[in-house]
Amino acid sequence: MIVTYPSILLRICILLSLLVAWSNTFAQLDVKHFDTLVLRSVTESDSANAEWRHILATRNNHSVDSTTQLLTTFTIGERNWFALIASRQVAWELMLDSLARPFEANLPSKVTIIVGSHGVDDAFTFDGSTIGFDASILEKNYGNANSAENTERIDRLFAHEMTHLFHKAWVKSEHMELRTFKDSVLWECIYEGLGTYRSLSSKWLPQEDSLPAVTEVVLDALLPEFLANIEKVCNAGNLTVTQKADITRNLSRGTISKKWGAFTVAIWIARFVGEDEGKLKLVVESGINSPILLAIRNIPFNSPYKPLLMECLAR
Repeated sequence: MIVTYPSILLRICILLSLLVAWSNTFAQLDVKHFDTLVLRSVTESDSANAEWRHILATRNNHSVDSTTQLLTTFTIGERNWFALIASRQVAWELMLDSLARPFEANLPSKVTIIVGSHGVDDAFTFDGSTIGFDASILEKNYGNANSAENTERIDRLFAHEMTHLFHKAWVKSEHMELRTFKDSVLWECIYEGLGTYRSLSSKWLPQEDSLPAVTEVVLDALLPEFLANIEKVCNAGNLTVTQKADITRNLSRGTISKKWGAFTVAIWIARFVGEDEGKLKLVVESGINSPILLAIRNIPFNSPYKPLLMECLAR
């Protein structure tokens, strides 16, 4: 059998055609738009360090004076987390369109991602255009940045915080106001519920219309707390400061198995959306009614809480 090979001229033509195809592909991706996310670090400059300390002080994490000398350098582990975040920048730019779609709201032209240390939260948003990552908390919570699972984890954390920024932009465009304690609790449920939906690992998410056993256990434990707290805020007359604090304490903070608002709503969103992320737009557009609508959809038909929730929705 005789095997013939393309001539050198033909191979050059094929190579040129591939280069043109690749060029067209990159043109379609519109690389010039890969500049929405601006990465900064406390190790980069005095201004970045000052910005981080201002953020920590504004968030009431702790006394800034106690950490001033600790913020200007990273440990080896913290540097690895910063390197991981920096390596994901282009991938995150490509995620923006899908994350934005349910909100149909415009962000500022630039979103600053600032990486620091010695705060409290692993990731958070600040104002309407800043995402913070705390390298020391990331290392404390999740270990070595170079472990296999942490690339996927940091992507989920980014999706969570970017969803918050889009949600904030949507609220601004809708001129939505939170007038009562009930409004603020329901807002926190849907705001953190959508963020948590984006950051949950696959072990928690529905598989072929059924929930994993671990999710069922946590949901069963949190559902009574969710319903009792929503009933309280819907019928709130004169709740004391202590009562309000008890309601909000574990709404969206702490371990995932304690977040009675964020986790329950996130799982209900996952069940409602399924494979059709277009349904997220309905969740967003329902605003602070979404947690109640999702609860009504997911609790048993004969639950004594169903008429209470319906009444709360009608107010």
